Amino acid sequence: MLYLKVKQQLENMIKEEIFKEGDKLPSEPILAKQFQVSRSTLREAIKLLQRQGILISKNGNGTYVNRNTGIINSSMNVLQSTGSMIRNSGLTVSQSDMTVYKRKMLDEWKEKLNCDEKAVVIERIRKNEDKNLAYTFNIIPSSIAGDYFGEGIMGSLLSFFEDKLGIKISYALSEICIPDGSGIFDEKAVKKLGDKALLFKQLHFDKNDNPIFYSYDYMNNNYVKFFVKRDVGIE
Repeated sequence: MLYLKVKQQLENMIKEEIFKEGDKLPSEPILAKQFQVSRSTLREAIKLLQRQGILISKNGNGTYVNRNTGIINSSMNVLQSTGSMIRNSGLTVSQSDMTVYKRKMLDEWKEKLNCDEKAVVIERIRKNEDKNLAYTFNIIPSSIAGDYFGEGIMGSLLSFFEDKLGIKISYALSEICIPDGSGIFDEKAVKKLGDKALLFKQLHFDKNDNPIFYSYDYMNNNYVKFFVKRDVGIE
């Protein structure tokens, strides 16, 4: 849709600091002319950026680029790595406390991955400066993982799969949960992220609909916010 293209163009201009933090955007007529769209299309794009917290509107005084509050806003419609999600919000990302180990499959993992073999677990924390933003646990069947993860991993697991294993992850099915202490990693994650952690259980598939790996992605909801666009359905 055209307004999504305009939204992306505005986001790129903000990332490239054509519009800097605290800047007032040009008026609607000027922007609409610049992007060669109608004012209604422009408004839809601006509304989405306002919902993400990237732009703010001051009544009677125009629309401004919000100052960086350290909040990560991410669309649930897009599958991206945790590191990419953080960097795309304009923050630097580092990782710590990474461990890689093998363990017996839990029943839940067997069901999701449709296999009964040892699992390789990649456990790591993503940080921005001194803030723990995410604690992730990736469960990979040993027949897929092989020896590729013996020295750990830096950066995107999705890119690692494609570049090193020749497996492109096409999509994921995600379940959003509140860690209630019943999960195998809940206590450890809440200890690192605090009691406002959100849990994304995600099963990742390749282009042939084969399940490749399963993830427990805990996000610190103090800093990481998710949104989804919901269209009005036909009744």
